[in-house]
Amino acid sequence: MLQYATDPELYHARKLAECIPESGSVDLGRLIYWVAHLHWNRTYRDAVKARLQRELKVDLVSRILRLAPPGDVQKCLMALW
Repeated sequence: MLQYATDPELYHARKLAECIPESGSVDLGRLIYWVAHLHWNRTYRDAVKARLQRELKVDLVSRILRLAPPGDVQKCLMALW
């Protein structure tokens, strides 16, 4: 809770990175939740994207394309992100 209060962008960036790790299984339910949650505030979502790239060195788009199951879910995630 304190982490969210002190740096919400980094908090959300870490939550997204936890949902879709570099290797291993994807927590699809959590990933859909966080992507949809961040989708509604474009400026904040862009700040979280930048934080993912800059500090955590995570390219969420490539991870979604590589690890999420192909089909409608993957298309939906890409459209929201």
